[in-house]
Amino acid sequence: MTKKIIILLVVTFFLVQGIAFSAGNEVPKKALKLEKKGDKALQKSEFDKAMEYYNEALKIYTENDQIHCKIASVFTAQKNDIEAVNHLEKALEINPENQMAGKTLIQKYFILGNEQLRQNKTDKANEYYLKLLGVSGAENLGKEFYSKALYQLGVNCYIIKKYEKSNEHLLKFVKIPGIETDSAKFFSIAHYLIGMNFVQLQDLKKSDEYLLKFLEMNKEDSSSQFVAIANFIIGSNNYELLEKEAKKIEVDASIKKVRDKKIKIAELAKETKDIEPYLKKAIEIKPDLEDAYKYLGNYYMRCQNKEEALKIYKLLIEKFPNSPQASTYKKIVEDIEKIISEEKKDK
Repeated sequence: MTKKIIILLVVTFFLVQGIAFSAGNEVPKKALKLEKKGDKALQKSEFDKAMEYYNEALKIYTENDQIHCKIASVFTAQKNDIEAVNHLEKALEINPENQMAGKTLIQKYFILGNEQLRQNKTDKANEYYLKLLGVSGAENLGKEFYSKALYQLGVNCYIIKKYEKSNEHLLKFVKIPGIETDSAKFFSIAHYLIGMNFVQLQDLKKSDEYLLKFLEMNKEDSSSQFVAIANFIIGSNNYELLEKEAKKIEVDASIKKVRDKKIKIAELAKETKDIEPYLKKAIEIKPDLEDAYKYLGNYYMRCQNKEEALKIYKLLIEKFPNSPQASTYKKIVEDIEKIISEEKKDK
């Protein structure tokens, strides 16, 4: 359906609605006569004349929501969405039950938001999307635009590092009935972003919950960079949780010997199943993911598996010779080799 036909349909609807409104609300005869003249001019695409008649009618009957809607139609035809929005807002202010005004306003807010986004004016785009969400009954009047606005707000807030706000919108988005089938791709990406937001908000368990759902939805697309990052984040999240428990053991006064503390930490590390496989998968998909190697090497050290840790740190030196941390990796390799050598002597 072309844009011209859509505009014509909107115009026609408001003309019909205007007749119905006038018949039931005793519009002053002079105002009604001017309105009908405006309707005829609008049907002929004589926009200046139509605007003149409608404005004259409004001077007589200021609280006529339908005339504001018709003026919005004129501005729409003239590709002036901002002025169209002003009159649609006025129409809803006069008559909050005007559903067509609500539906059209929702669409206008979305179009204006997208225009601002194309100009990289994210804050201004967000203002329009938020206005869209604020239209009474928006989730029913314009479900498609409502869901898209929620999603885009979530993405925009993630980009500008407003992680809590991002999740506020994305969590509403994924709970829209039927959205998992209506917008499967965006439903999946929303789970990824929610998981990433929870990392920044330091809720690592919640992060895992949503990233695992994302991986389940994308198990047929194992080569995706998003899948690689999701695997890495799950692995690193669980390593960070392991580290928290390890720190508690290290300061536990009831365990006297350092050796016993290391054994207890190693047992705990080996029981933690969501570190090694996810980090390995991340490396398999994205071999240049330096941090994944570091977490994996550190995990093996916590497991007291020094041989595997040594292999990983040697790989880091080999694969990332120009890394700012290259000298640190070499020092770690030297330290691990020294520990292994001393343990062999003790045996």
